Amino acid sequence: MIPLAELLRWVAEMPAPFRNGDVAAIVGDVYEGLTQSPPTPELLGAIEVAGPEQLGWCARACHVLWHPQLRDAKPATARLDRFFVEELAELASASPPDEVDRVPERAEELVRRGLRAVGVRPAGETEAQAEDRLRQVDSVERRRVLAEAEGRERRARESKEALAQKAAEEAVPKVGRE
Repeated sequence: MIPLAELLRWVAEMPAPFRNGDVAAIVGDVYEGLTQSPPTPELLGAIEVAGPEQLGWCARACHVLWHPQLRDAKPATARLDRFFVEELAELASASPPDEVDRVPERAEELVRRGLRAVGVRPAGETEAQAEDRLRQVDSVERRRVLAEAEGRERRARESKEALAQKAAEEAVPKVGRE
């Protein structure tokens, strides 16, 4: 286990090659270093078609995973693939990667997701505590909840408008009959 504060400092000190380098090469090197095997075709295909936002998240994630205390983690390739292919795509759809540099919660979210991908949790936290804290800083979940709330509000507004329209239509014939 590794202290969260150390990883957050590590993220803050990210060198330029991780920000501006060849992301496919960086992902390949980090993946192979962690798993002792080349990246899977699924991962390579996802990187090939990824947009700039997802590539930005991938580069930052690689820096997190390349922390000296994580290099021997030996994560399952399926878990690591899911992290790079699915989770980072979700993050890219929820917020721009430069928020990692500006918003402490985004940096923490990236670190926590990265740790989970390699099967490690922050020092001093139980698995339940680590998952609970990730839920608290989870931008993807926050975005989903907000979208659901907006949908409920829209449906309630539409329903209210439909009821008002129906009431107005019913009132017209009554006025004409009197």
